[in-house]
Amino acid sequence: MKIHVLQKEVIDFAKGLLNEMIAEKLDVENPSFDPSNPICIADLGCSVGPNTFYAVNNIIEAIELKYKSNPQTPSFHVFFNDHTTNDFNTLFKTLPTNRKYFAAGVAGSFHRRLFPNSTLHFVHCSAALHWLSEVPKELKDRNSLAWNKGSVLHTSPVKEVREAYSAQFRKDMEEFLSGRAQELVRGGLMVLIVQGLPDGVLLSETTVGMGFCVLASCLDDMAKTGVVSAEKVDSFNLPFYHPSSKELRALIETNGYFHVERIEKLSTPWRHETPDLQLVGMHLRAVIGGLIEEHFGDEILDDLFQRHIKKLGESAFIYDEKYRKEANYFVFLKRKGVVSAEKVDSFNLPFYHPSSKELRALIETNGYFHVERIEKLSTPWRHETPDLQLVGMHLRAVIGGLIEEHFGDEILDDLFQRHIKKLGESAFIYDEKYRKEANYFVFLKRKVA
Repeated sequence: MKIHVLQKEVIDFAKGLLNEMIAEKLDVENPSFDPSNPICIADLGCSVGPNTFYAVNNIIEAIELKYKSNPQTPSFHVFFNDHTTNDFNTLFKTLPTNRKYFAAGVAGSFHRRLFPNSTLHFVHCSAALHWLSEVPKELKDRNSLAWNKGSVLHTSPVKEVREAYSAQFRKDMEEFLSGRAQELVRGGLMVLIVQGLPDGVLLSETTVGMGFCVLASCLDDMAKTGVVSAEKVDSFNLPFYHPSSKELRALIETNGYFHVERIEKLSTPWRHETPDLQLVGMHLRAVIGGLIEEHFGDEILDDLFQRHIKKLGESAFIYDEKYRKEANYFVFLKRKGVVSAEKVDSFNLPFYHPSSKELRALIETNGYFHVERIEKLSTPWRHETPDLQLVGMHLRAVIGGLIEEHFGDEILDDLFQRHIKKLGESAFIYDEKYRKEANYFVFLKRKVA
């Protein structure tokens, strides 16, 4: 089974969950999802296809289904993102001819900002977030407790090694989530498929982890025979980290920008199959061959991966299902509102609307004035059909400054658009019987002492 076929199967397993969550969580009433404007989707870590096209198509189909009862269906703009070294030429040459979207490429690391504020509606990232932005520096420092001699990943029994990897992943996830939070519209959605571990399981206790231990032993053998230098081997570490679902949830909640709508372990039926060692070797070489070549040179590639396949075949764990504990997690997030619940709960307007009786009583209690007249003014416009745009403009002119002072100016457009829309859906706004508010003419004369 080719690597892109395996990855496609993961996307297949996620499709049902994706459809369910989009149907449940995409708010078509949100002004940001107005179908008269394009829905912007980003696939981060897209590689060269075909899986990126398949994933994007699944997303678009689910969104179209959500808009099925809407008289207007949105158009779609898809941004394909990967590192600058990605083969975007191949990607765009193989774009489906029957695609339902406009396409663009965005080169750069997803550990930093990629898009302007509030421009994306949906973000997809599959089988990419376990890649770190860099190898933790402590792993290459001989004076550090986290010096990772003898290992190439967080499979070492040394807890400082695992802590260094975990800290780097935590930093990277914070940057990833914070960047996406700025780029997504309020209520925007994000689905992540993350390669990870079950809670309480170490990477060294899994087939994947043990396979990397075998790779490290192959490099050590090559160092002993002089094929590569020991210094090169000792300084080589892979920039991967496999989080648990508990760890993922904690990082997302600590970041604070997203609601965790769902985290679910995906089915992996191939874990019951007898592994094809040649395919295992091909998969590993496809994933890390470039890193090996960059660090050691390309002359060791064939020898190293042949050694690795041979050693795997001599290892009992590769055939034992009990070690196949690694997991793929489906993570569905929704961008929180621009304002916090605490901010909303603490917001009150400094207005009060008294009755004429109350006004008269207050003036008379004060005692300095004669109440010469209190009369309700005529309001002929109460019989007119309200112009909702004018209503919204008037309200914004009156309280916009108070809103901005308490919440910030970034919510103003969204808030008053929502208000106008909700007013239009409310029966009371068109019913004269509710237009009971009054303007009172009050004429006072200062008493003579």
